[in-house]
Amino acid sequence: MSSQLLELLPGVALCAALTGAIIWARPLFPEVFGEALLAVSVGLVVGNLVAPPAATKPGLRWMSRTGLRMAIVFMGARLAFGDIVQGGVYALALLLCTMTVAALVVTGLGRWMAVPRRLTTLLAVGTAVCGNSAIIATAPLIEAEEREVAFAVGTITLFGTLAVFAFPFLGHALGLAPWHYGVWAGAAINDTSQVLAAGLAYGDSAAAVATVVKLTRNALMAPILVGVGVGMARHRPGVRWQAAVGKSIPLFVVGFLAVALLNSLGVLPATLRAALVQVSRLLILAALAGIGLSLRVLELRVVGLRPFLVGFGASVGLAVATLLLTSATQGIWQRVFGGF
Repeated sequence: MSSQLLELLPGVALCAALTGAIIWARPLFPEVFGEALLAVSVGLVVGNLVAPPAATKPGLRWMSRTGLRMAIVFMGARLAFGDIVQGGVYALALLLCTMTVAALVVTGLGRWMAVPRRLTTLLAVGTAVCGNSAIIATAPLIEAEEREVAFAVGTITLFGTLAVFAFPFLGHALGLAPWHYGVWAGAAINDTSQVLAAGLAYGDSAAAVATVVKLTRNALMAPILVGVGVGMARHRPGVRWQAAVGKSIPLFVVGFLAVALLNSLGVLPATLRAALVQVSRLLILAALAGIGLSLRVLELRVVGLRPFLVGFGASVGLAVATLLLTSATQGIWQRVFGGF
């Protein structure tokens, strides 16, 4: 155990140092450029100009995965369980519509541009469901090659990273309320870390709404994998889709709900609740800095032109469709999320 902690220490310490620098430097930047965007930006710049030592990789990986999930669990301390459940139920209908649109757009563009079927499937689940996690969980079910997984992950990462910067500026330009922006970001941006970064860039309320919507979307990954697995099992009886489905169940969503339930029941003392919220904020910044440090811009060249165009079309289509749907039904979202 001690050797594992020592292995994580360099990367975690680097993320902590960047987090401290970001908090110190935050007042020097315009209000629209929040802590989350600063964390991703600083991580990207530092990681690509001065490659972090190999010793920091385990810690960076831990922060960007486990650290981020812990932050989401602790975030439950600022929300009420009933509000989360109600928001998730309403978000479910929206997500089913937008995910269907995304899947149809990717499938249509993939066929039109002659992108291989397995790669198209990976791009579809990555765009519609929850980014890289969905791609990695789906890959063994369809027997995708490593190259196809790399293409899909690169495409989703590229457009998700661009969305982190584009969505806050578009939201301000369109004059979206925090609850409206949060629903839009949570339903339209792919990866959980990218949703958190884009949400926090618009404020704590927007981040809370975006988190509820995104975690509802994450929870849909298991039933979608069941469908993919059953379909593949008909053609390949040896496909072990049950194991993939089991691994896809997001336990951090359960933790998030549990902390919110404790908060709603009044079990959490005010001091502990405030501490959990603050720790969540610091962990999110450290995790986003770690993600930025780990991302190599040059490695995104692995994305070919046709998958790039499919990913671009899917991302734009999902963003536009979600914005139109949320705008047409904004009375519902204001009623459900206006108090967040």
